Amino acid sequence: MEYQLPATGIRVKFSLVDLNQDVRRRRRFLKGRGVLPDYPVSQSLADFIGNRDAVLQAALQLIQQRAKL
Repeated sequence: MEYQLPATGIRVKFSLVDLNQDVRRRRRFLKGRGVLPDYPVSQSLADFIGNRDAVLQAALQLIQQRAKL
């Protein structure tokens, strides 16, 4: 689905998908929480504006660190 913001004219695209998986629920997993990351990474406004993928960069950095061990 595509939507154009009225004030700025910026166009945004997003999907409308409802995904259901056939997996048994476990008590320790909270509904709607998903998988929590081992290494939380935040993307700053500067990253977003600069089209920098902070998550990918953090993953590559972890791979390089482990390769040195």
